[in-house]
Amino acid sequence: MVQLFEFLWYTPSHYDTCCMIVAYMIILELISGTRISTIRSLLLVSEYFRNLYQSPDIKCKVRVTNAPWRFSSQPSTCDAAILGSLIRHDAGIGIFPVPPPPYKGISVESLALAMQGLQCFVDFDAGHGGCMVVGEVVKKVEEVLAGVDRLNIWDRI
Repeated sequence: MVQLFEFLWYTPSHYDTCCMIVAYMIILELISGTRISTIRSLLLVSEYFRNLYQSPDIKCKVRVTNAPWRFSSQPSTCDAAILGSLIRHDAGIGIFPVPPPPYKGISVESLALAMQGLQCFVDFDAGHGGCMVVGEVVKKVEEVLAGVDRLNIWDRI
C-alpha cells in the first residue's frame, strides 16, 4: 500500500532536484551576466560622450569655421559647458567616477532612466541649442535597451 501511495504522489528524485538546481543556477547566471553587461554598455555610452567632449576637437555646431581658434572662445565655452553638464550629471547619478562591477545597487532600468534625464546647459541666446547632446544620449541608451529586449534566455540554455 505504501508503494502505491508513493507512486501516486510523485516525489522528485535526487537526480531531478539536482537538474532543477542546475537549471536555476544557469538562469540566474544568465540574468546576472546580462544585467552586468547591459549596465557596462550604458556606462560606455556616458564614457563615450565624456571622452568626445574631452578631446581637443571642437564639437560646437555654431562656430565659424574660418575664424582662428584664438579669436573664437565661444566654441570652446560651448564644448566645456556640455562636458561639465555630462560630468555633473554622471556624478549626480553615481556613475562618475565609474563604479566597478558587479554594480551593486544599480539596476538597468533606473540607470537608463537617470541617463535619459540628462540636462545640458548651453547658451541658447547665442544659438547653441543645437549643440546639446541630450537627444544623442537618449538614442544610444535606447539602442542598448533594444539589445536587451531581444534577449531570449532559452536560446542560451
